[in-house]
Amino acid sequence: MGWREALRRIGVGGLAVVLVLVARERAARARERIVVEITDGPMTAERRAWFDALYAALAARRVDHGPALAAEIDAAVSREGGALSASAVLAAKQGVDQAYQDFVNGDYPTALAAVRQARAIYDSAPGHLAREPALRDLRYRGLLIEARSAEVVGDGEAAFAAMAEAIRTFPDRPVDATEFDPKVVALYRRVKQELTRQGSGALEIRVDEPAAVIFVNERFVGTGTAKVEHLLPGRYRVYAATASAPGRVRSIEVAPGASATVTVPWQVDGHVRTSDGIVALAEPRDAGLDVELGAAVALARALGKREVIVLAVRTVEQRVLLAGYSVNVASQSRVYAAVQLEPVAPTAEVLRNLAALLAGDRSASGEGLIRTEPGTAVVAARPVAPVRHRSRIAPIVLGGLGLVGLVGAVGLELSARASYDASTIEPDDRRQGELYDAANRKRYLAEGAAALGLGCAATAAYLWLRGGASPIEHGPAVQATIGADRVGIMVMGAF
Repeated sequence: MGWREALRRIGVGGLAVVLVLVARERAARARERIVVEITDGPMTAERRAWFDALYAALAARRVDHGPALAAEIDAAVSREGGALSASAVLAAKQGVDQAYQDFVNGDYPTALAAVRQARAIYDSAPGHLAREPALRDLRYRGLLIEARSAEVVGDGEAAFAAMAEAIRTFPDRPVDATEFDPKVVALYRRVKQELTRQGSGALEIRVDEPAAVIFVNERFVGTGTAKVEHLLPGRYRVYAATASAPGRVRSIEVAPGASATVTVPWQVDGHVRTSDGIVALAEPRDAGLDVELGAAVALARALGKREVIVLAVRTVEQRVLLAGYSVNVASQSRVYAAVQLEPVAPTAEVLRNLAALLAGDRSASGEGLIRTEPGTAVVAARPVAPVRHRSRIAPIVLGGLGLVGLVGAVGLELSARASYDASTIEPDDRRQGELYDAANRKRYLAEGAAALGLGCAATAAYLWLRGGASPIEHGPAVQATIGADRVGIMVMGAF
């Protein structure tokens, strides 16, 4: 393979690496920041519109918020305990009663459809069921109807799953033979025997709030900490709550013969709310800033985010402000900014400035913004979270080195050709060999210089595209190694 082909392949490979690195950088940064709001008072339609405008501006800067973030929290961390309205409770009860009547009459498909609608209501509010034993009784009845109806219509897997859920949730409650026929009892026994054969496990729950009461599948098991043994294998719901906070539900799998542990950070489960597609921190007015920001940081850490933005409406020195904090999860440092809401509402431009500043754009216009944090000195005096140094010096220097390397490669190649041509016409054999060897050394050096130049150019392009991050702090560093007849390049750093 000639040196031209080698250079072409190196160039194509370098460009591909740059494109991959830039794509990875953008994808990683796209989901590193979240925004939540504080709900410590009534949210009027006008104020909601201001929040929505801020959310839209932050979303344009790749900050996660709203329904997508709420769904991520529900799936990855914990979900709302749920609360049923009077109409929902009545609808679920009527559904179970109707399903039982259809079940007795032998209309299993209709019974199955009705009981599954009722189950969906109960499944949405395990926190409510934990406080209402009568609702748990209805749920148990519905699970038995669902299991036997699914078995009759030929859906064996659904029948097993429904009966297994009934057994795990009500481990000490047998089927009432006066209410259900022997085939339901037989199904119950078969499923329980299979689960028992697999082996039981244990579940330990630790809540860093001693006053929190703990429920497993809506059964009370302890306060603060609890360990439940002899659990049949499957998925269990862990719900913790206090008298003043409803808490959230976590899902945990208990494997046969194994012990599972779930730790509930009350900063998250006691304060985070994800209802109606809005991620909020429910705090009393006198909770204090440290409590609010601590809950926000705990949520961001649970999701693996590097930054969280907290929005709130505050009254400071008789002024109503739409205030925001941008908090770095690792360093706990924060940036504050606010806009005054009364007597004149902020313009769309001022709200965009606020969003830009909170999203980390330090060059954003400060026009119309309040930068002095309540009760503190000017925010600029605070320690600033470590950020990448947005200097263009590094890519410019590397680009210059790349150009020098490529120009040097061309010069060495021309010199090598001249030495080679001279060796072909040199009559002295010894001198001819020296010229030929010199031509080879120059060609090797030309290939190395070309590789060095392309490497520097590719690194410079990568740094330029990602914003000129300093190679000293975060970006790649380039070091050349020169031997007797070779030139090498080493790239080091975080990508």
